[in-house]
Amino acid sequence: MKSHGVTTASAWMAHALAWAVGLWLAFWPTYSGVSVTPALPGSETTPFSDTLIGVNGLYVIWLLAVPVLLTGLALLALRTANTRRRVGRTILLWVPAVALLGFCAVAILSIGVFYLPAALSLLIAASADCIGSRNDVQETVHSPLGRIEWR
Repeated sequence: MKSHGVTTASAWMAHALAWAVGLWLAFWPTYSGVSVTPALPGSETTPFSDTLIGVNGLYVIWLLAVPVLLTGLALLALRTANTRRRVGRTILLWVPAVALLGFCAVAILSIGVFYLPAALSLLIAASADCIGSRNDVQETVHSPLGRIEWR
């Protein structure tokens, strides 16, 4: 598989993982516990569970949307960037990848650990794009026929 295919597949994988984790954290009951009510002959225990939104409120949706937006920005960079503007495309791939990794580092004790696979997949996409752009430059320089696009 060429590096462009690896870049695209890894970026789509990161976006799908970010969506899956965001939806799972938003709607799956991730909080659970037991409520104890004292009574005269003994105590009553009642198990309970709640979602991330149910416990922390609707503002959590903004936090869950950050990784989805970052991976979406990387996909948009792959979709719209021209091959002649490879530097801009590389920047638009590396910035979200590093930002998502930073998000995971800051939130590692809560939700950040769940987004690590998406961050690693986005880092693979950015790395594969850099390797592919380096190979394109080498092929272009060494080609006797001039500029040739290998896709």
